Amino acid sequence: DQKHSLKNVAANRDKDCGFFFFFLAFSPDSDYLFVTRMKGGGISIFKKDSKNTFQPVGTVMGLQPGPRDIHFSKDGKDIFIGCNSSGTIVKIGLKQMIDLVTSTTGGKVDVAGTDTKYLKQFVGLGVRSFKVHPKLDYLFLTSNNGSEIIIAKTSDLSILGRVPVDSYPVGLSISPDGK
Repeated sequence: DQKHSLKNVAANRDKDCGFFFFFLAFSPDSDYLFVTRMKGGGISIFKKDSKNTFQPVGTVMGLQPGPRDIHFSKDGKDIFIGCNSSGTIVKIGLKQMIDLVTSTTGGKVDVAGTDTKYLKQFVGLGVRSFKVHPKLDYLFLTSNNGSEIIIAKTSDLSILGRVPVDSYPVGLSISPDGK
C-alpha cells in the first residue's frame, strides 16, 4: 500500500465532488437500484440480472440540479428526490423513471427533452435529508440553511408546517411504527 500526503490538497467535497454517488435506494421489489449523483449528475439506475448482480441501465438527468437524498413512497409507486442546492423536492413515478431510461439508446436521458410529468416544490435551501412517514402521507425534510424540519404532503408536496430546530440539521429518522 502506498500513502499519499494530503498536506497540500485543498478540496471542498460539496463543491468539487463531480458525479459523486451520494444516496442509494432499492425499488420495493429490489430489482432496481437508484443512485443519486450530486453536482448535476442525475439519477443512475441499475437493474438486477439473473445472477443477482446489478447492471447499469441508464441515467435520468434534469430532475434536480444536484440530487442528494432519495426515497420511495410507502406504496412504492413514486420516488421522492431532494436537492440541497435548489432547496427542492421532486416526486416522480417509479414506472416513469424506468421507462425513461429503457426507452432511450445510450442510457442517458434528460427529462427536459421529454413530456414526462412530475411534481417539483421549493421547500427551503439546504434540503440535506428527508424521510417518508411509514403510515401517514407526510414527508419530513431537513432544511440545513433554514435550521428547520419541514412537513409536506406526499400527494402534492404542499408544505403543511415548519418546525425550528438547532443549527444545520442533517440526518433524520422516523420509527418504523411512525410514532
